Amino acid sequence: MTIGILATVYIDNDVTYNQALRALDTMRSKYKLVFYARVTKLDNNYREILQRFNVVDENSENILSKSWNKGVKRALKEGCKYVIIPNLDIELSDGAIDNLVDYAEKDKESVMWSGRCLNSIANYPSGDFVVNSFEVYDHYAFFMVNDRLFKEVGKFDEKFIPAYGEDVDMQYRIDLKGRKNMCVENARFIHYGQTTVKNSPYWRGHNWQDQAHKYFIEKWGAFPRSQIYKKPFNK
Repeated sequence: MTIGILATVYIDNDVTYNQALRALDTMRSKYKLVFYARVTKLDNNYREILQRFNVVDENSENILSKSWNKGVKRALKEGCKYVIIPNLDIELSDGAIDNLVDYAEKDKESVMWSGRCLNSIANYPSGDFVVNSFEVYDHYAFFMVNDRLFKEVGKFDEKFIPAYGEDVDMQYRIDLKGRKNMCVENARFIHYGQTTVKNSPYWRGHNWQDQAHKYFIEKWGAFPRSQIYKKPFNK
């Protein structure tokens, strides 16, 4: 079985580069892994990191959800049964990928599986549990899909530009469709959080979160994790 690892690459400083290397070092499995990079920004000083990837594509726009959509579509088309989408500011525990895939192989109902963040600010239940769109925090830092997500729920909303909100939006749509994102207890990871935002000069100079929140409110009637509408834009 082949598993795709899809990473959106945005690296313009030493901190994000070194963290990305550490993250990739922890991505090991008994399954065949094919690493896909979708490059949004990569300064020449850091291009060596592309040697870690089997497939490299350039993003024409800085839109995280579009990067995910294109990458997942390609990986599935090229024969990957599952596609894991990790942030590059995480570190996986031993066996995290294997445990996530093994769980999914026995779970024929879910359209997404996410790992258990060991340093999350949220107080989640113990054991495996169904993710709730009103309590989404670190689940989308390390998650996995197969072909069911796009078929049954749809793609990530590409109007969240450049990022923020696309995760809660997707989770809410999963909930509204009556589908599941299972958080797998034994697929454990640490999420350092906002490494790019805190260290990239470009991201520090813009308040993109306000822009994303404005669109989310228009679409769902309230801030992320407080959504009200049962249909997009209440229509």
